[in-house]
Amino acid sequence: MDSKEWNKDLSKSLEATTYQTTQFAQVYYDAYGSEPVYVVAQDSKGKILGQLLTLFHKKYYWRNTNLITKKIFSHFDFNSCLWHYGPIIHDKKNENEVILEMFTALEKYALRKKTMMLHGSTSPFYNLSNEYFNKNRYSQAPWKTYVINLNLGKESLYAKLNKKIKYDIRKSQDNNLKFIVNDDLESVSAYTQLSINSPARKQENRKFDQKFINSFYNNLLREGFSKIATVKSNGELIGGILLLNFNKTSVQMGVENSEKKKLLGGPFLTWNTISWLSDKKFNYFDLGGANPNPKNIKEKQINFYKSKWLGKELFFKRFTKIINPNKYKIFSSLTNPSHAFQKIINRY
Repeated sequence: MDSKEWNKDLSKSLEATTYQTTQFAQVYYDAYGSEPVYVVAQDSKGKILGQLLTLFHKKYYWRNTNLITKKIFSHFDFNSCLWHYGPIIHDKKNENEVILEMFTALEKYALRKKTMMLHGSTSPFYNLSNEYFNKNRYSQAPWKTYVINLNLGKESLYAKLNKKIKYDIRKSQDNNLKFIVNDDLESVSAYTQLSINSPARKQENRKFDQKFINSFYNNLLREGFSKIATVKSNGELIGGILLLNFNKTSVQMGVENSEKKKLLGGPFLTWNTISWLSDKKFNYFDLGGANPNPKNIKEKQINFYKSKWLGKELFFKRFTKIINPNKYKIFSSLTNPSHAFQKIINRY
């Protein structure tokens, strides 16, 4: 796949994000051997009508397990196809036909690869037709995000924030916090370590994966597709936002905060990130996913926090198709990998 040509076609669509770029795929190929599959629909003259980047994962599922567990699971082929914020439809007039062509080809390939399941999310920037998925045994779940229109300008956005948020921002500025945007290897390593140490992440058993960190740096940060917005207190990292940047749209891939909440590093970080993106002439800031039907206190808190920043509430779908039910049952029974898979699809 020609990286420049693929991304050039992507850039013609306002719905396209870093998640659909060749660089994003390369991260997982280099780190885990995940296979990128590029699906296209085109007319008789070769004009691109639709694009979809998918990743066929296997080793990625067991990245946080010990060596013995990895060795055991290596004998099972739990190959699964995942994608995020796609497909990108260029020919909206013939949308259903484009989706039919693309997903028919994808499913045929998945069957040849003995794939266990297909799972992916549509773009919140475009209301994709459900026709194909309804007819072809995909289950679907609603999801949402909040997208800030940065074209309004940071002064206008700040003026419209509620009094409590403004107070927290002003209070945080009294705490001598420092905001920095980085794209170096040291910063992504520090962000990862903050994530591992975060009280909210302790039950996830995350591990420091240097190979993935190097791959993320080489393919995204160094190539300009990602930045890390950070907040420090007396030189100590207390918060960070992992940004994916493409086509003047920035998506919050991840956010981490330390337990030092009294310093108000969260509001300080979020507002300064919005301000920085506005100064850099970005059009939109996608605050990342939230469950429209929160199942626990944590999900309610995530939704409430993201709702406070004047973003437009946009809904999208997450589709899943189990191709091999028997294999999926085995997968779901081994050390509760279905729980691990749920964490994976929450990103997607």
